[in-house]
Amino acid sequence: MRIHGIMAFAIVLAFFCNGPAGLSLAYANTSCINTHALYKYGESRDQSKVDQVLAALNSPDHHVRRIAIRALGKIGHKKSITPLIQVLTSKDENPMVRSLAAWALGAMNAGQALDALTLCLDTEPLISLSARKAISKIAGHYTTLANL
Repeated sequence: MRIHGIMAFAIVLAFFCNGPAGLSLAYANTSCINTHALYKYGESRDQSKVDQVLAALNSPDHHVRRIAIRALGKIGHKKSITPLIQVLTSKDENPMVRSLAAWALGAMNAGQALDALTLCLDTEPLISLSARKAISKIAGHYTTLANL
């Protein structure tokens, strides 16, 4: 049996997202395809895709949420700042997801997130480090603007 085009792509994505167990999910798993689309939206920095990416923040899969947050940080649309702050400050959220929310807010130079980022300095080390980097990036951005 030969595997062509999209079928091969789906199998590779399923394996990449789920490891060997993903091979049996190759035909049924759509979250891998969704994560690929989210990744592409982020790389393209297409502002028109921000609503689709924001919708992925409601996914039950934290891997999907992580990729969505990276895409939002790259797209940089102001509409995503408040949802990213909510993710960052959610105690129930996965620490890696919260850490990426801090990164995204820093990448967007979201000055309105400084209070939320400051509150995260005394949390888990991964979140604290990302919050510290984001604060530094945002502060550097506004210092540069003030010097112009």
